[in-house]
Amino acid sequence: MIVPLVSTLEGMDNSLLEAGYNLGGSRFTVFRRIVVPYAMPGIVVGSIIVFKLTAGSYLTPILLGGKNSIWFTEQICEQFVTRFNWESGATFGVLLLVFTSSVVWLGPCSSGRRFRAKACFT
Repeated sequence: MIVPLVSTLEGMDNSLLEAGYNLGGSRFTVFRRIVVPYAMPGIVVGSIIVFKLTAGSYLTPILLGGKNSIWFTEQICEQFVTRFNWESGATFGVLLLVFTSSVVWLGPCSSGRRFRAKACFT
């Protein structure tokens, strides 16, 4: 959700915000009447991506393994809710966060020079 939203907002001209303030708008009014409509394409695209990923996390286990398979996110939820084992649940959550973050940040770096990202250290 963050990537499409930030990329949309990076293209926003600051003179639009200044014009909103100069016309007497409060911070909330400028946000509601200028920033939100400008960011709407990023919000829509991010929502579609999040919906696709969350729907995939529910449908893939059903299609691949049925009710008998246990997935990593279900294991984390079970540690917190059912077993009250906060240490294991937090450890699993941090491992999932580190793995996902490393894939997101280092993935564009491994794709070659054509898709160079700011996160690359080259």
